[in-house]
Amino acid sequence: MLSRFAESPETKLVASSVALLQRGDSAGLIARLPEKLRTPASEETIARMMEFLPKEKELSHQLVGYHWNLVNGVRQVEVLIEYRYPTTFLTAQALVSGTPPNLQLEGMHVQRTDASVLARTAFGLKGKSPTHLVFFVAAIAIPVLILAALFVCIRSKIPRLEKLLWAAFIVLGLGKLTLNWNTGRIGFTPVALQLLGASAVVDGSSGAWLLAVSLPAGALVFLAKRRGLERGAAVSDASPSGI
Repeated sequence: MLSRFAESPETKLVASSVALLQRGDSAGLIARLPEKLRTPASEETIARMMEFLPKEKELSHQLVGYHWNLVNGVRQVEVLIEYRYPTTFLTAQALVSGTPPNLQLEGMHVQRTDASVLARTAFGLKGKSPTHLVFFVAAIAIPVLILAALFVCIRSKIPRLEKLLWAAFIVLGLGKLTLNWNTGRIGFTPVALQLLGASAVVDGSSGAWLLAVSLPAGALVFLAKRRGLERGAAVSDASPSGI
C-alpha cells in the first residue's frame, strides 16, 4: 500500500534531505526550510542530528509511513523513512508542506532503534494485554452480530419500507473506540458512524495498526424489537378495510 508513495515528490524530498544530512551539507538542508526556520537554532539542531547519525554504511532504506491532510487549506504530508545499518536502524520523520514543485521541508526528526519499524508494528497477539484481546474479539464479534441482525431483518415479515429503514440503521455502528495496536493507547470519538461497527487500518504516519469498534445499536435494538414489529405488521394486515 505504501509502495505507491515511494516515488512521490514528498518522499523524494525527504530522502534527499536525509542524504544531505549524511553528507554533512547543513547549508543545503537549511535552504530547504521556510524562511522563518532558517535560524541559528535550526543550524544547531541540524548539527546535532548529523552527530547522531550512525557512522556505519547504510545498507538500505524504505518508506514505512506516509500520511497527508489539509491544514488551513495547505496540503501537508508526513513522511517516515527507515534506514537499515549493520547494527542499528534509523527512522527519519519529516513534515512537508505545499504542492509540487513548490514543496517546503517544515521539520525533520531522526531516531535510532534496535528493531525495524515494520517488526515493531506488526499485527499479532503474542505478548498483548487483555485490552488488546477484548478489542480483537469485539472487532470480529460486532460485524458478525450486525450481519446476523441484517439477515434476520431481510427475512422478517415487516413492510418493505420499514425493513429498508431498519437495515440502514443496523449496518452502522455508533461512536468509535480506537486502539493503537502498537502502543495500547485508546481514543474515543463519540460522534461517528462506522460501517459494520468495526475497522482495522494502518496509520500512514507511524505504520501502527488501528483497531476501531462501535456500538451495534441498530442491530441490538432491532433484535430486541423484532417480534413486536412482526406482530404489529401481522395485526395491520389482518385489520378489515373498507367503509
